[in-house]
Amino acid sequence: MTMKTRIRDLREDADYTQQKVADYLMCDQSLYSKYEREERELPLAYAVSLADLYGVSLDYVVYRTDTKNRLPQKSEDQPRYVIFRKMNICLALFVFSN
Repeated sequence: MTMKTRIRDLREDADYTQQKVADYLMCDQSLYSKYEREERELPLAYAVSLADLYGVSLDYVVYRTDTKNRLPQKSEDQPRYVIFRKMNICLALFVFSN
């Protein structure tokens, strides 16, 4: 198993289409498809976003471990970090719960 099969398996286990994941990453479906086929290298920001989407560790996404290590739930007091990525520009926003 390689990283391409890992991100494909995570997507399929979640019953997501490539388009749905691409929309979440704010990229084209054709670009996301290239990441799954390892025709393009998956940027770190996307790998982090995928780990957040699937609730697994970054190490699991990039195939450094076979243990999913689900991420702990954040409490209502803590800020949530949301990363938007478009045209290789990352904008990190703090979104606070009311």
